[in-house]
Amino acid sequence: MKTISRREFIDMVAERSGNIYPKVDLYYIIRDTFWCLEDILRDGNRFEVKGILGIYPKYIEERQYNNFNKGKATVPPHYKAVIKPYSRLRRACEELTEERLGEGLNEAEEDFDYSEEE
Repeated sequence: MKTISRREFIDMVAERSGNIYPKVDLYYIIRDTFWCLEDILRDGNRFEVKGILGIYPKYIEERQYNNFNKGKATVPPHYKAVIKPYSRLRRACEELTEERLGEGLNEAEEDFDYSEEE
């Protein structure tokens, strides 16, 4: 398994669309799409593409846990983004085999380059 970079993703979208859109346009469309997703979550709304996925903010209650060296710690109530895969994404994962996965998750996570994050 490997992590697909933003540039590789744009190349994939360009190829899938038959290269009819300039890659610079795809870059801005994809970037703005994710900015819109941020706004949707920030406003407390749900984003859904039927058959693909749903993304929504989920409220997490305050909780306490033992911080072994420092006693008890409290995590304040907060929201987290939840991504729920629907049938097409679940089916894509079911079709994944060990041979196609390659080295596995651990190696892919170690190789992840956080420098592309904005």
